[in-house]
Amino acid sequence: MLGIYVLVTYYIAVFFRLSVLGFDKGVLRHVPMVRTIPAPENNAREASALGTALRWTSGLSALFTAVVFLFPQCFLFLRTTGDKDILDVLWWLSMLVMALPAQVLVRVMLFAIRGLSIMWVYVLVQNVIGPVSLLLLSALPLLLGLGERALMFGFIVSAYITLVAAVCFFRRFFPNQSIRRIVTSQRDWSLIKFSWPQGLTETLNFLLSRVDVIMIAAFFPDRPEFVAFYGMAALIAGTVKKVRIAFDNSFSPTLAEYHAQGNRSAMQRQYRNVGRWIFSLFVLFGGAIAFASQFILGIYGSEFTEYGLAIPILIAGRLINAAGGTAQAALLMTGRSKLELANNILINLTNIGLNLILIPMYHVFGAALATSISLTIFNTARVVEVAILLKIWVSLSETARIVLAGCIAAIPGLGVLSLMGITPMASLVSSLAFVISYLPILYLVGNRSDMRSGWAAVRTRFDRKGR
Repeated sequence: MLGIYVLVTYYIAVFFRLSVLGFDKGVLRHVPMVRTIPAPENNAREASALGTALRWTSGLSALFTAVVFLFPQCFLFLRTTGDKDILDVLWWLSMLVMALPAQVLVRVMLFAIRGLSIMWVYVLVQNVIGPVSLLLLSALPLLLGLGERALMFGFIVSAYITLVAAVCFFRRFFPNQSIRRIVTSQRDWSLIKFSWPQGLTETLNFLLSRVDVIMIAAFFPDRPEFVAFYGMAALIAGTVKKVRIAFDNSFSPTLAEYHAQGNRSAMQRQYRNVGRWIFSLFVLFGGAIAFASQFILGIYGSEFTEYGLAIPILIAGRLINAAGGTAQAALLMTGRSKLELANNILINLTNIGLNLILIPMYHVFGAALATSISLTIFNTARVVEVAILLKIWVSLSETARIVLAGCIAAIPGLGVLSLMGITPMASLVSSLAFVISYLPILYLVGNRSDMRSGWAAVRTRFDRKGR
């Protein structure tokens, strides 16, 4: 039963992305842009952007909810072992989809607030109120002996509790935007044109994010352990991308604001400073995880450690992405969502093609190589696109210094592995040696004045108050 619950939440996640359709990123870009327009015109433009996003997403989510509730069997794309399994999946799908409209509206409202450079509301509502209410409301019926189907109650009710919290914060930070004004505001076609390619991009990425795992299972149906080994390695390696995502989400509104003002020098300054910090932290965390890969995988079983090399391979594929800083955010916040859609389609097609070639030859390591190569190629293309289209770029000298610091700091870690052998404990010690060495070496070889200015930019950004 719990397996069916998890499966259905995956279905809901797909409907969620199709319902949001990129309007979350749309308001994240448009809100700071319209705030640069003098009053009272900015209030009307803001109402138009917010109204368009909320009307479209609420309409799409209501449509998906109604269709799935009435015809759940049309969305049953899986094999089941019997009629009972089919009925269970249909029941869960038709019930849990009731939470979809609330989830979608919460997403759009929180991203609108983030467009005001206010991050703490998103953290509080999305990462505290939502998960805690879901946990409490799901656990309580189970403790009362109401059965596993009581999980439905927690899933739906927690979504609407989160919505109430989001609405309260939305009304606080947008006091000039009444419900009537948002409902009756004019349609913002520029927001629609920006959002739908981004929505398709995110949906495509979500659907294809595990294509490598699916292809491993297809090529080696008699070796299901390969799926477990690679899936765990990909999950661990994927944590390093959180570094870039955190900076992307925080600095995107500022990039959109500078772009609206035509302030290219400010865009260049922020792009370089933030890029420096992203790459510095990526090398720190990526190197630490790469060295500790044997130890981390050993937690799940000794058989996993044989495939520890897959983690450094996957992390290496994200190096260019990190070195390019906020390249993806720069393209999106300047209105190049269709270009980003094309980038993502090509990267996924390339990844599939490379997987078809490399997985039969190298199984787990082949999938890691395919992902790493495709990420490297298209993240390089992103950096070049930003340089050509926006005329902004990262500092090559600073990037080289960070790479040099990482290489020097890796020497003690490699020394530990050569002395102790490649064991989980040696892996942990080598990771600690790398971390201890990296920061002082980076300080010595880096440009200290640039590092201080970069930190000042980050500190100033997080000190900004919502207007």
